[in-house]
Amino acid sequence: MDVVVELFDKLGIRSSTLIHEENATITTVVETNQTATLLEELKGLGIGAVFGSIHLSPVDLEIDS
Repeated sequence: MDVVVELFDKLGIRSSTLIHEENATITTVVETNQTATLLEELKGLGIGAVFGSIHLSPVDLEIDS
């Protein structure tokens, strides 16, 4: 998990971490232009292939004031 957090720091991505009894969940929101880079870096670390999993959910939010 520390490796992923270091990757997020390197890419300037903020995240939230939830640690459960048997696993940990890292949640983050990234810009569209960061998604491909982040996925390639995570796959390079073995995330989603060797261990863990990656779940993507598109989020669109616009607030006018």
